[in-house]
Amino acid sequence: MGAGVFKGIPEAIEHMVQIADKRLPVKENNEQYEKYFTVYKELYQALYSKQLYDKLATLK
Repeated sequence: MGAGVFKGIPEAIEHMVQIADKRLPVKENNEQYEKYFTVYKELYQALYSKQLYDKLATLK
């Protein structure tokens, strides 16, 4: 876009992104997914509240 290679974001996406395979959730596993998601949300909040994401971003 900036270099004039693509006319816009949709065209750039069309040329750069390829979907090889789709994965759909298994209904029978919904309870397990919910447990993982609950832990994920807790971890995210814990890391965010201690500004650990900012600290990670400064590491080289």
